[in-house]
Amino acid sequence: MDIKIRDAGDLKAVAKQLRTVANGKELRKDLTGGIRKVLNPLVPKVRAAYRAGPSTRGKASRRGGSLRSLLAKSVRVEVRTSGKLAGARIRADGRKMPDTMKSLPAYWEGEKPRWRAPLFGDRTRWYPHEAHPTFYRTLEPHTDDAGRAVDRVLEDVRRKLERG
Repeated sequence: MDIKIRDAGDLKAVAKQLRTVANGKELRKDLTGGIRKVLNPLVPKVRAAYRAGPSTRGKASRRGGSLRSLLAKSVRVEVRTSGKLAGARIRADGRKMPDTMKSLPAYWEGEKPRWRAPLFGDRTRWYPHEAHPTFYRTLEPHTDDAGRAVDRVLEDVRRKLERG
């Protein structure tokens, strides 16, 4: 799951222009660094929201911590300037979760319909879990401000491109 702050079309267009100029690598670093600077302050907010979520257990799991802390660790910023996935996004990356828990960010947010687990390891009895939408609710109030800030970064890089 991810929140896209910027349309990939604008980012791709600027990245394409960056490939044609001599100092393109330097400007690309400015672009990605500027976007990361805008999005990075939002990551601790999402992590704190995950850590503050409801907990039914008092102890940590054997897989590296409580589910809430694992979800918090999975949140990251991703900036790509080329390819199909070009864009700037904040995501709770299931690939950062332990092997058997990679789809849990989607279940936690309610993107997948049913989430259940064996009751105390007994595979004949299953316990249904409720979704606790946290990610989108936390980031939604900040998307407009972050979008405007990313637009300013893009415009700054465009001006540098025009100057040569």
